[in-house]
Amino acid sequence: MTVAPRHYEHHAIAFDENVQNAGLIDCDHNGCTVTSNWLDHYKKMEATAGTIAADANIWQVSADAFHISYEVKIHFETMLDAENGP
Repeated sequence: MTVAPRHYEHHAIAFDENVQNAGLIDCDHNGCTVTSNWLDHYKKMEATAGTIAADANIWQVSADAFHISYEVKIHFETMLDAENGP
């Protein structure tokens, strides 16, 4: 059974390096491209929540961008939910 992340009503997208993208640059059928700030936040949350096997599929695509799978994106959202609480 798949557990869906909780839905939030967001009023604005967070900024990353003066760009309002929350560190998420683009997504397609293969996954998403994120900034190094997004990845740093992900790794900090994983330090307490634990890593997943899909982390092995994160790779650098440019000096400040990384490719992640949708599984990693969902793991990020789940950890963020836990960090933000009810």
